[in-house]
Amino acid sequence: MIFDLDQIRKNPDEVKYDYEGKMHRDLIGPSMRVKYLGESLEVTSITAFQWWNAKDWTDTDFSQSDFFRRWSSDTQNMISEELRFASRDGEDLWLHDAVSFKWMTGLQASRSVLSAEAYDEIRFLARRDWTEAELTDAGLGLFGQATFTAAEKLDLTTGIRYDHEYKKADLANFSEIAAVAGPKTTQTLKNRYSDWVPRVSLAYRITPRLMPYASLAKGFRAGGYDQNAPPGEEAFKPETIWAYETGIKTSWAEGLLVLNASLFQVEWKDMQLFVVNPLAPVKFYIANAGRSRSRGGEIELRARPLSGLEVLGGLGTTDAKFLNHIDRFSGDVRNKSLINVPSYTWNSALLYSRTLLDNLKSYMGGGVTGMGPYFFDAGNTRQQAAYHLVNLRLGLKGAHWRAEVWAKNVFDETYVPVAFQLDLQPFNPAPFFGESGIPRTFGITLGVDF
Repeated sequence: MIFDLDQIRKNPDEVKYDYEGKMHRDLIGPSMRVKYLGESLEVTSITAFQWWNAKDWTDTDFSQSDFFRRWSSDTQNMISEELRFASRDGEDLWLHDAVSFKWMTGLQASRSVLSAEAYDEIRFLARRDWTEAELTDAGLGLFGQATFTAAEKLDLTTGIRYDHEYKKADLANFSEIAAVAGPKTTQTLKNRYSDWVPRVSLAYRITPRLMPYASLAKGFRAGGYDQNAPPGEEAFKPETIWAYETGIKTSWAEGLLVLNASLFQVEWKDMQLFVVNPLAPVKFYIANAGRSRSRGGEIELRARPLSGLEVLGGLGTTDAKFLNHIDRFSGDVRNKSLINVPSYTWNSALLYSRTLLDNLKSYMGGGVTGMGPYFFDAGNTRQQAAYHLVNLRLGLKGAHWRAEVWAKNVFDETYVPVAFQLDLQPFNPAPFFGESGIPRTFGITLGVDF
């Protein structure tokens, strides 16, 4: 990682660090799924628990001088339960000779506690600025959905979900100079967030292989608290979206050719974004943008022209804009493009497989993924140009094992997948830092299924 984007592009394999840093992460995530099948009813229970701990040591001056470092330790415990009741698959209920329906309802509950501590160290002052936080999140969701089918051609699906979340943050900050701790400031913040989230969709099978459709759905992401925010800005608001989509799904030549197309529009209110902390320019926190909008279209193709050969392709275009947002670097950015959203994407792939023996199959494939240009900042001052990556693989697969040789970014394309704008006044006003994309990489993968 280095600051200037021009330097990154000129020397993509150069790293400017005096301290390499490291991360250590442990994760335990057991889950249990229980399903009951009655004559006309299905009951499903999914219980999950997750514990993880991550420790991170980072050079935060991104230079060959030993100025700044950061250490953090996060531990989270989370438990969740989802209980679903549904009409049994293939056992639709009939309201009329030509109208049937199937249904599903249930609840989801979860609770998580995140304990975090971190310090930002100014090495030449022997100073550490500490942040401690315990973030509690408890949520309950109730949902239901019904699909009505008329004349075996028209499907009307309606659904609604109610989400309620309780968020609490116990926060503390203090500074330590020459291992002597100063006074600690503490605060407790808490709030409740809830919303109704409806969805409706309509699909019509003109023939078994030709189906236009349309859908309307609301999305909701609860607000909360971020311990990395400047004082007084720890709270962020809920994010809501409305998503509209229409399209057509087609299948030809007995399913050997599938061609789908769609158009979409997504409207955000109070979009949650990661922004730089002006008091600690290498720390990022969640804040709200005003209103935003994204619209575009997608085309997807899948074909099997020969036995064992599959051809894949896709193309998508996106026009994503801020409609109302004040950026701390660029001011009013209405009608500017959203950050890190390519104007188009495309992909193509060839996959070939052949059975050698009863339980032995060989396969090979290659694919190209293309990304259109996108901006790194809300003011649209710096961007990544369009690029594409070529990947290849060759392997053997048995009944319970797999061996594969692969290559990624075969032609060693140089690109910058992500970069951020910082405020380092007065040293370097509003520079960008980022990292180069993964260069050409080769490898072997061996896998066993149990």
